[in-house]
Amino acid sequence: MEQLDRTQVRRVIEPLLEAGLTIDQVEVLVFRLGFEAVVGAGPGTVAGVHTLVAAESPEVQAAWAVTVGRMIELAGPT
Repeated sequence: MEQLDRTQVRRVIEPLLEAGLTIDQVEVLVFRLGFEAVVGAGPGTVAGVHTLVAAESPEVQAAWAVTVGRMIELAGPT
């Protein structure tokens, strides 16, 4: 997988920043997502992805859904 440029990264995380999260908070969410993908039991599910932000505000939850969608778009078809 090729490395993303700053513009691509910014586009992916922008909804979370607009929802009020700091860069540090975004990093924690993305790290947790990656960690779960690597060590989690079984394949991840959409519901599992959203549990990472279950305690957050509705705005952050909506922004997370957009962010994850943008991550999937970057991966392209498999």
